[in-house]
Amino acid sequence: MPAKERSGLLRWFKERREAKAIQMTQIHCRKVYETVIELRNTIELAIAGEDEKKVRQRQKMISDLEREADRIRRDIHQLLTRGSELPSSERLDLVQLVSNLDSVANTANGAGRRLVILKEISKFPRKILDALSVMVKDIIECVDLLRECVVSLGEDINQTIKYTDEINEKEFCVDEDLRNILTLLSQEKFSIDPFTAIIFFEFISFLEGIADSCEETADFVRLVSLKIPPT
Repeated sequence: MPAKERSGLLRWFKERREAKAIQMTQIHCRKVYETVIELRNTIELAIAGEDEKKVRQRQKMISDLEREADRIRRDIHQLLTRGSELPSSERLDLVQLVSNLDSVANTANGAGRRLVILKEISKFPRKILDALSVMVKDIIECVDLLRECVVSLGEDINQTIKYTDEINEKEFCVDEDLRNILTLLSQEKFSIDPFTAIIFFEFISFLEGIADSCEETADFVRLVSLKIPPT
């Protein structure tokens, strides 16, 4: 079966690249990406020991971007409920895709909220901070692959599937990054109060959750790509 016939949603993307719902989905995906990029910028400031006020200001930008992504998601849902050329099953697929994308931004915001509580993260051992930087780098690459994956919808199904494979591989790297940080925490000898330890664990868990959300979205895209529409 030709690739373009496999999925009603992908066929719709291919044939109607200028449709408003598609444009809004692409805009939403970019806003999700911007949210994670701002999280990276905030983490870099915190690691560098920047003033707490500056870190909180950047974290507010994360929240603002996440709210904007959420608003776009609601607008897409409203657009689809008012009427769409998509059959109901494909309409539900698009709603699910946008919701999955939105979870990436939500998780990034959750990480940012916990970061601002860690007022002295810059005083953590350098090995742990270096490992954290590696984890953030892998997360950015994972989200960037997801952005490219969504852009490729309706253009080249083989490339779309390739992106989903790469996202899964990068998510595994993030899992390994988390394991490395936890190992270093158990090996490094430094004083940390129980509250800070709990918040830091929640912080890095939310970071891992960003990659998990990317993987879940990629798995859904793969499922949609291979789904045979009813005849």
